Amino acid sequence: MREIKRQSILSEENEPVGVKPDIGRWKESDSAMEDHGLAHFILNSEDNDGEDPLLRNEAIRYYQRLNGIEDTR
Repeated sequence: MREIKRQSILSEENEPVGVKPDIGRWKESDSAMEDHGLAHFILNSEDNDGEDPLLRNEAIRYYQRLNGIEDTR
């Protein structure tokens, strides 16, 4: 497993209140979470009604519709 480079965010009382990962690692984690969500929609789509799983581009459009995101492709 890769090491996560991070910076601690401290309160005025010098207590830890958050962690800030480096941008590269954040982008990787964000992409992994999105891929996991897409896989969930592909396999569990209510619009699917027992049919074959959605194709990747169909899952992306479905995900965007659920989140009110306009498809720019």
